[in-house]
Amino acid sequence: MLRTLIITICCISLSVMLHAQGAIDGYMKGTGNTDFALTYSTESYDIYRFGAEDRMLGATFNSVNFFMAHALSDSIDLIVALPYIWTDKNNKSLQDAILAIKYRNQRKYYENSALSIITSAGASFPASNYPTTVFQPIGEKAVTFQARFLVQYELYSGFFFHLQTGYDLRIAPRLQNAMPVVARVGFGSSKLYIDAWLDYYRTFNAGVDAQIAGGQGSTWLKTGGTIYYAITPKMGVFVGAARYLDGQNIGLATRFNLGVVYKHQRKAGAGD
Repeated sequence: MLRTLIITICCISLSVMLHAQGAIDGYMKGTGNTDFALTYSTESYDIYRFGAEDRMLGATFNSVNFFMAHALSDSIDLIVALPYIWTDKNNKSLQDAILAIKYRNQRKYYENSALSIITSAGASFPASNYPTTVFQPIGEKAVTFQARFLVQYELYSGFFFHLQTGYDLRIAPRLQNAMPVVARVGFGSSKLYIDAWLDYYRTFNAGVDAQIAGGQGSTWLKTGGTIYYAITPKMGVFVGAARYLDGQNIGLATRFNLGVVYKHQRKAGAGD
């Protein structure tokens, strides 16, 4: 079912250089179920935008990302994510972890479709003491509290539409406020999952970066997509790609991902 494939969205979402599209999807795992994913990602750009000024500064960031979603109940999931990022042999480390709780407020069933309303609360924080003053830092060493609200409409045929927004309160390296908006459409079956998404993120009180990933707050518009194939009911593989279309204090990057998903499930027949 589509619910068994949606973990792919989270894996791709977290495979970014400095900013996550979001670890919160529109599905619950069901009591006793745990999903694990391991993703490799590479992201490159030739232009970094310092505020609104473009400069020819190229960089490539590679990462391996671990993701877990564990169902505490049919309506509550625990989300954990941890990326390891490197630019060269001298600049590599664990980056910023994500820890969040996702709660399904409501799910309505119709004749040919269903509607879910979900909220979440979590935080991202540095998982190591990586440097931020080098020429190409792997991150900003940011500490951010995150709240998300989403609505997802699903047709039983497999098509779905997802709209998400929320609020980010960053308390380090400087106090900032930001709002994300993510729209996603897709289709899933028991074997195949495909989606396309558009992601807008705005920091309201951003400054101007003085160096790459200077921590002054980013704004961006990016788009991407995912293709997932289930090899067995418990394991699958995926590929994905994304591109920054516009923004400030970001590299105008292109990203490619590939990864594997493993699902630890309770016995067949149980579900939410």
